[in-house]
Amino acid sequence: MFVKAQLKNRNFYAMILMDICIFIITLFLSYFFRFDFVLTQVDMKQITNLLLWMVPLKTMIFFLFGLYSGMWRYTGVRDFWKLAQACVVSTILVMTVSYTHLRAHETVLDLVCRLLLEKNN
Repeated sequence: MFVKAQLKNRNFYAMILMDICIFIITLFLSYFFRFDFVLTQVDMKQITNLLLWMVPLKTMIFFLFGLYSGMWRYTGVRDFWKLAQACVVSTILVMTVSYTHLRAHETVLDLVCRLLLEKNN
């Protein structure tokens, strides 16, 4: 019943859209700071690949933690802790997936070394 009322609220969609924009901007900023404000095509491809699964995952986690259940003017300490927990859980999931499945942590040098090692074996 609460979910139906929530889906009719236009502020609900505004909050989700703002969070999605924040997720995208922070990923770009992290890459800009990491690579001294110079992004290559490889970096842009990594960002695109990350955004395709990371934004829906983080949005779903925020929804599951109940962050979209109230308006911001009623936010208190309890909501802050829910936000902190959702951020920690989503960060752990993103790091786990990217390091185990996507190999987003590898640089071009790492890939060359790994390919050379595989070729020798």
